[in-house]
Amino acid sequence: MNRHTVIFLAFLLLLTQNSFAQVTPLWEVNLPAGLRWQKVTSSGTYLVATEGALLSFAQADGKKQWENPALAKFNEDQIQQLPGSFLLKAQNNNELLIF
Repeated sequence: MNRHTVIFLAFLLLLTQNSFAQVTPLWEVNLPAGLRWQKVTSSGTYLVATEGALLSFAQADGKKQWENPALAKFNEDQIQQLPGSFLLKAQNNNELLIF
């Protein structure tokens, strides 16, 4: 075996060892109702939609930033961040909300 083959095999072994490592969550939260969908906005806001509300959590520590029951009816594709802004837009056939 030449030197490059040994280095490659050592790298491959190291890579496979890390791929089976357990992932430790940064934080966990108990939701007030069943999860419908979740996404992270471009500003880093973690949005979670449940059957009863749309919630926002800080991505770093999981602290709830806000909760709005009126936004529970919107689907994931109906809530978007406004370009160049921290504001969010919720829009369906009947209403448009900026928050």
